Amino acid sequence: MRGVIKTLNQEKLYGFIAGDIGPQYFFHRSDLIDVEWEDLLSEYLSGKPVQVEFAPSKTPKGARARNVSRVES
Repeated sequence: MRGVIKTLNQEKLYGFIAGDIGPQYFFHRSDLIDVEWEDLLSEYLSGKPVQVEFAPSKTPKGARARNVSRVES
């Protein structure tokens, strides 16, 4: 599934992704593959939309994104 990073919490190392369909997906730094947290944060803070691809999953706390990677635009 694809989506766009909506928010990032710099201190707690997590964020939310707005998917193409459905809810927003929580992700943690540990869910990233092929991209460093610092690079993702830098791109997000530049104001450009950051497109990502991820595997959606359900948890007791809600929707979660796993295996998050950046999509080159």
